[in-house]
Amino acid sequence: MKKLLIAALATFSMVLTSAPVIAAPDTVTLTVHYQRPGGDYNGWNLWIWKNSDNNSLDTPISQTGVQFTGTDDFGKVVTIKIDGMKSFKDIGIIVRLNDWTAKDINDDRFITEFDTTGNAEVWLVQNEKTVFTKKPVIEMKISNASFESLTEVRVELNKRFKPMAGSSNGFVISDGLSVISATTENPNLPEDNELILTLNSSISLTKRYQISHPTFGSSEIALGNLVTSTEFEKKFTYTGNDLGPTFKNDSTSFRLWAPTATKVELQV
Repeated sequence: MKKLLIAALATFSMVLTSAPVIAAPDTVTLTVHYQRPGGDYNGWNLWIWKNSDNNSLDTPISQTGVQFTGTDDFGKVVTIKIDGMKSFKDIGIIVRLNDWTAKDINDDRFITEFDTTGNAEVWLVQNEKTVFTKKPVIEMKISNASFESLTEVRVELNKRFKPMAGSSNGFVISDGLSVISATTENPNLPEDNELILTLNSSISLTKRYQISHPTFGSSEIALGNLVTSTEFEKKFTYTGNDLGPTFKNDSTSFRLWAPTATKVELQV
């Protein structure tokens, strides 16, 4: 009985390991729609490659990237024909700035769905990993929020916003802080998806803050560029030489410099 069971398991294992990989159609006609909420499309292009388990970014369909060729009501668009896909399982795609100056998200995206004639149409949105196979309705949200200084918050939205001078514009900060003004990050733009909010007082580095808005929802505020600012360096630089353990005959004391820490633990 034991021998029969072992034989059955071995046969089952062979069936699983020999299952064929479903490949993409040999010729794919791919249409990519791309949206950047701020409308800043200059220099952004597509790095597209034929993907399989044995291939990576080294199999691009163009060594110089694929440029967008048109504009629609969603954003930028391009349609390309990709031949020789028979031995590949899907298509990898990265939205990049110029020749790898930046990527619109850190994750790679993959196009895995094709119709019977080899067509694929997808919609991509800045800061969204999802590859949409139907035109999405974008839920407005705060994409990113971080401190630029002790009294300024940089907010990135997924839709352009026209701030009113001398107003909070609906933005609320936790722990009793107030927004007294909001401006576009680029002062030459009347509306933008990146804003600079000025607060009524300085933040405490030992607290963690949230920002909220009735339309764009809420988000944690990261320390961001604050910790590399001249203001931070002047206020919090430690010049002593006694960091770490200090030994005595009957005790050992520990000193650390961590102005942004909210909790410290010592493991001995």
